[in-house]
Amino acid sequence: MINQELAKIFDTFADILEIQDNAKNKFKIRAYRQASLTIQNLPKEITDYIDLENEKFKEDIPGFGEAIRHKSLEYIKTKKVTELEALKLTIPAGLLEMLEIKNLGPKKVKKFYQELNIGSVKALKKAIQDGEVQKLEGLGEKSAAKILDSIINHEQYSSRIPIGLIYPTLKEIESYMLKHPKVLKAVIAGSARRFQDTIGDIDLLVTSKTEDRSQIIEHFKLLPFMQQIEAEGETKVTARLNNGLQIDLRLVQKNEFGAAMQYFTGNKSHNVKLRTIAKNKGYKINEYGIFEIDTNKKVGGEFENAIYEVVGLNYVEPQLRQGNIELDSDTNQNLPTLINITDIKGDLHTHSTYSDGANSIEEMALKAKQLGYEYIGITDHSPNLRVANGLNKEQLLQKKHEIEKLKNKLNFNILYGTEVDILNNGELDYDNQILSEFDIVIASIHSNLEKDTTNRILAAMQNPYVHIIGHPTTRIIGKREGSPLNINEIFKMAEQTQTILECNAQPTRLDLPSNLVLEAKQKYQLKFTLNTDAHNSKGLELMELGVNYFKRGWLSKEDIINTYNSAELTKILKRKTNK
Repeated sequence: MINQELAKIFDTFADILEIQDNAKNKFKIRAYRQASLTIQNLPKEITDYIDLENEKFKEDIPGFGEAIRHKSLEYIKTKKVTELEALKLTIPAGLLEMLEIKNLGPKKVKKFYQELNIGSVKALKKAIQDGEVQKLEGLGEKSAAKILDSIINHEQYSSRIPIGLIYPTLKEIESYMLKHPKVLKAVIAGSARRFQDTIGDIDLLVTSKTEDRSQIIEHFKLLPFMQQIEAEGETKVTARLNNGLQIDLRLVQKNEFGAAMQYFTGNKSHNVKLRTIAKNKGYKINEYGIFEIDTNKKVGGEFENAIYEVVGLNYVEPQLRQGNIELDSDTNQNLPTLINITDIKGDLHTHSTYSDGANSIEEMALKAKQLGYEYIGITDHSPNLRVANGLNKEQLLQKKHEIEKLKNKLNFNILYGTEVDILNNGELDYDNQILSEFDIVIASIHSNLEKDTTNRILAAMQNPYVHIIGHPTTRIIGKREGSPLNINEIFKMAEQTQTILECNAQPTRLDLPSNLVLEAKQKYQLKFTLNTDAHNSKGLELMELGVNYFKRGWLSKEDIINTYNSAELTKILKRKTNK
């Protein structure tokens, strides 16, 4: 999380300087933008480069001058940068919120402020609805409509955080609480445990080895990213974290912990349905346990699975508790064995320094071996994506040659691959002669995202050398819903052409969305690949997030091609070109 926070800090510096539009700012802006990009692509946390005790960098980061290093150290130490706080005072506070809106950059924000005196998102929304923005030079109805859609989307998500971004913090909270010697169990429940796309608050359940819980409460209050305590009792503490989320610590008795886990994991419709089933069988369920209605005798509560078993149901994994079909008798008795992180045998979508990655092919392969994988796909970008340094023919030859040498050197299967751009007309960024040379081809859309992408994807799937469609909807959680498309037509074509659909584990993508994964599996029996889209070696660790999220799509080991060994994977990848 610290890398993302610092990247945001430097982008904010650049944004404010662009709004000020001083000619002297040009080089500073470029330096801040580069610093942000560098931090986002670091192969490890920035704190790993720093001697925190002596407050200095112990190894160089390319492009990090003295000023950037100083600001980084200040933020890591104090969680703020004094110069930035002062700079923020030079512009209306509302302009910074406007910069959070997709389709708005510093130049547009400045234009709205100077020409229409718009200094907040609320004022901008009203100006669009009143038709004022549409009259500005260089804008119009279409541009204004796009900005309005982005504002509405921002309003919907501004109080919530994507699960992929908060996940590292959730793990850190659990780990921190378990460090206290009197804590027996500490588990995040609620929507976070169900891995919903976004979460609005955090439920933390803790049980202790002692009746005296005061020390545990004091330990909780010292969480590294605690902002303030809002309410405190003997069994519940409500607080606010630095990211704005509310967190409720609930101290639970050991013999009630399982019931509390079930009760606070939800969701509401799942719990209502479960309680109705229990009532019809003579039981009642609450956060303290499961009881016989007639005698009020407690028959379970310490273990979560018992809450289901007592009423004749199979245990339902948290990600499946969506209040749909998981408690229906026939479905519940045939729940799938969901994908597990230990099932994954490789990552098929990664990037190296050949395009926009931060690590070499060898470094990526060594990290994959460390994770226990059998193989890795190195799928750098094609030339059309210039911002990502897409590879030309000469670079491809060099990359292929390097991979062949590394496969022998490391005794490890490295797939020579590409993430080829699907162009606006549906054609691919490499011709078939080049595509035929790759071990694996992922076709993805990175441009004209606001237009219907259905025909472009359909055309790509009909190419005999395309194995996978990458991040199919192009959504960015909290920023854009995804491109307009006819998902059922895409599913039908995937079934017809045996094209694999990607489940992309990037924290703000998680694309396909889980509801579409379930539809594709149940209606069309499609196959998937679960990848990290890693741009550095540490990014390969995102597989854990991906596995936990895509369980929501009811995925089993058999549904995902990168749970197969190298020989089986090779057969799957060849089946399309052999048709």
